[in-house]
Amino acid sequence: MSAGVCAALAVLVRPNLAPLAAVVAAFVAWPGHGEANQRAAWKRARWFAAALVPALAVVAIINWRLYGSPARSGYDDLGSAYAIGHIGVNARRYAGWLVRTHTPLIGLSAIGLALWTTRSTILWPRASALFLGFTLAVAASYLPYAVFDEWSYLRFFLPALPVLLVSMTASLFWVLGYLPAAARTFGFVALGTFLVSHELRFAIDAGLTRLQRSDRRFVTVARFIEGSMPPNAVFLTLQHGGSVRHYANRLTVRFDRVSTGLDDALASLERAGWQPFILLEDWEEPQFKAPFGVSSESGRLAWRPYARLSEPGGVNIYDVRQAHETSAHQIAVIPPPGKCDCRHW
Repeated sequence: MSAGVCAALAVLVRPNLAPLAAVVAAFVAWPGHGEANQRAAWKRARWFAAALVPALAVVAIINWRLYGSPARSGYDDLGSAYAIGHIGVNARRYAGWLVRTHTPLIGLSAIGLALWTTRSTILWPRASALFLGFTLAVAASYLPYAVFDEWSYLRFFLPALPVLLVSMTASLFWVLGYLPAAARTFGFVALGTFLVSHELRFAIDAGLTRLQRSDRRFVTVARFIEGSMPPNAVFLTLQHGGSVRHYANRLTVRFDRVSTGLDDALASLERAGWQPFILLEDWEEPQFKAPFGVSSESGRLAWRPYARLSEPGGVNIYDVRQAHETSAHQIAVIPPPGKCDCRHW
């Protein structure tokens, strides 16, 4: 039952993980030897399904209400995002990112997953089979998917990462088990120190320690909108779409989903009683101007912004109804919880 509840929560958070539930279900329903074990396996399977099926139904209902079909999601048509030709490129990239973030020792997880499904050592063969099947299911979900250049897309493999790390650790213990006691202790301390220092160095070099300050801009911009802009405001945006909805309770429209002319889209929003604004980060503006700037003054962003957050990053809010000749409103940075830098107030 608990496995079914966890699987249900995972599906509700990220519905495309639903196929992974089939791997866990097979593990739960895997019978042992004897009639009693088979009855117990079927009982576990029923409880697992009882917890999981309602989550699947909720996702189907949401898709049906929002997008017109239980099988359709907010990602629209995913057919163009999947291709057999992506598999080789993604396999190389994800493998390289795993090595870069977790050292070449992560390769021991593959050896362990292949080895322990056929022999009993550190991990039971049944658990190893679950780990292997789960990892392969994650790979099958994402290797044919679109190709990305940034290492942070390794987050797609987060469901399999605990499995890989457990298998890597088990492999290390298995290897260390062949050494004398003193060498095992030294090897354990040395490997632990190496792994911790590597992860810390990677986090610093990749800028992960600066994420809190950088990502505060999403809350800062949304709080400005909540307190200073009309309740019928609607924002053409991309990166700030979710944060504006969550923190400011304002409607957002993804500009990359606008299929008509920009001026027609803006006019339609105004006729429906909305006051449209354009909300973009500095680096998004070329992406916005490329499809809309040729035929629309609004698409060229040919005026001063209504409001601007200068740092961290750069974010502009444009009022499409009028050009602002005066200076833009400067959005005050909101410090993280528990901190108050009165220079920003």
